[in-house]
Amino acid sequence: MGRRNLFGPEVVKTVNDYIAEACRVAPGRFVPAAAVDPFGGEAALRELDRAVEKLGLFGISLSTNVDGRALDDPVYEPIFERAKRWNMPLWVHPGQVPQAWQQALGLNNRYLNSGVGFLLDDMLCVVKMITAGVFDRWWGVKFVLCQLGGFLPFTMGRFDQQYFFERRAFEQQNKPLPEYLQRRVAEYCQAFYVDTHTADASAIRCALDCMSADRIVLGGDYPISPPEVGLGYTIPQLDKVGLSAGDRAKIERENAVRLLNLS
Repeated sequence: MGRRNLFGPEVVKTVNDYIAEACRVAPGRFVPAAAVDPFGGEAALRELDRAVEKLGLFGISLSTNVDGRALDDPVYEPIFERAKRWNMPLWVHPGQVPQAWQQALGLNNRYLNSGVGFLLDDMLCVVKMITAGVFDRWWGVKFVLCQLGGFLPFTMGRFDQQYFFERRAFEQQNKPLPEYLQRRVAEYCQAFYVDTHTADASAIRCALDCMSADRIVLGGDYPISPPEVGLGYTIPQLDKVGLSAGDRAKIERENAVRLLNLS
């Protein structure tokens, strides 16, 4: 996902039907998530309802941006409402890095797009959701982002400084504080989950400091990355972190069980 012209009612319906059939053929192997066109209006929402309520799909797949429009866009609100009502996760993966970013930042090949663009897209999506009040309105909805949320765990100090300066500026101007300045970004890190895909031990330790093991799940990028590449990298990195048995169990299994309502 990531480009609007990849969507369309028949494409989304075909994807949902295919996923449902794959799970029927191989029962117990997968937890199928529904595809949705966030900009498709009422027809797209009806297809999402069909996928969940008739086909039995569980979870909703979203992109961090579609043509540069992230999850702070009001068009996503009906999807968030359904995720809350159905008590199911929203799986959020980086989309196509916007062409304007690629040009402005010189992200002119896949190595740069995946190594920098995707992580920047992850982080920007989260911060835009914070400043738009998405997490305040939908606290408790199960947002799950990839790759530790991009660069976000490494920026807590910077956002703490911004929190101080922004609050002071509003107070000096006798203006009411916007809702997103009522909490530090580190506190908002309790409003979503992240996975461990492509993260080394030092990055995972950083995420643990600001998110805790309760908010991190195992990620391996399958089927894009085969197990020997995705999980083959991630598992040894978790070994190096020195997790307690309890935290290791949360990351490898217990958090996913809670997200998927398997307990």
